[in-house]
Amino acid sequence: MFKGKPIDKKLNINQNDPWYQVLWLGIEEFSKSNKQSQNFWVIKYDNLEPIFMTISRENNEFIEINGNSIHSTRLHLSLEGLMAMFWSCKVWVRPDDGQMLVFKDEGKQRLVTLYNEE
Repeated sequence: MFKGKPIDKKLNINQNDPWYQVLWLGIEEFSKSNKQSQNFWVIKYDNLEPIFMTISRENNEFIEINGNSIHSTRLHLSLEGLMAMFWSCKVWVRPDDGQMLVFKDEGKQRLVTLYNEE
């Protein structure tokens, strides 16, 4: 059932690409891997349509959070293919455990600090 109606729907997806419905867990799993990039998909909560995405490793760098310099890996997350020009973001994670530190939505120019090291 979805919005009070029964669902009978099949999705065409690439069986080789993982499904990360909880996006942040997928980012963490990717960041702890040795992969340089990976395609994956999620299902939109509002209409149950698949969204095909790409995540790639950019570089290691130090970022400042609350005056502390923290070693991080910068990742680039976008919609797959030509749709990438409509939405992308940057995510900084700790390289040792994949803990997300900062999320920057490129389109909305929004920067969110997700984790503060004490």
